[in-house]
Amino acid sequence: MNKETYLKQLEALLKGHLSGAEVADILRDYNEFFEDGRKQGKPDEEIAAKLGSPELIAEQFTEEADGQGHPDNAAGPATPRPAEAFEKTASLLGRGLHSAGSGLQRFGRWLWKLAGRVVHAAGRAALWIVFLFALGFSAFAAILFVVFGLLLLVVSAATLSLTSPAVSLCGVFGGLFALCLSALTGILVFRMARRGWRTAERAYFIKEEASTHA
Repeated sequence: MNKETYLKQLEALLKGHLSGAEVADILRDYNEFFEDGRKQGKPDEEIAAKLGSPELIAEQFTEEADGQGHPDNAAGPATPRPAEAFEKTASLLGRGLHSAGSGLQRFGRWLWKLAGRVVHAAGRAALWIVFLFALGFSAFAAILFVVFGLLLLVVSAATLSLTSPAVSLCGVFGGLFALCLSALTGILVFRMARRGWRTAERAYFIKEEASTHA
């Protein structure tokens, strides 16, 4: 018997014996029993078997209602049986533990998301630091190659009459090679800077779009 059938039978058996508010409270309690059992992976048939048949439960509630309305009990409320008191206490305790567990689960999810965001931000910051360091080092290398190449060309031209032609040619070729390296390094710096700018711009626009939709 599934939950819906169980609750419908119980409601039909309780109507006419209890008030509408009392029937609603009883159905809500037994609905929570089914929901707690489902969260534990139990089928409805197993939960219904543990709770007992709707006829037996309705008979117990109607007997209690009849006992409370009897003249012998008019002086005060009926004293609950120990089994019922224990069952109600256990039910309240189970609800409290369930609420505490749900709160801890939500806190754990929030803490996990926060840790993921911190790690993600730290990783992006580290990548940007490495990128800027490589960009600065490449720019410095390009400037150094330009200075070294120009210096070799000037020295080679100034000492052309004092040294052998082979040494002068080596100086000239060395200077030209240094200038070529500076040009290649400059191109590398330009491409790195442009790629970094595009990445930052894309991340900024994605963030802006997400905040706009939110």
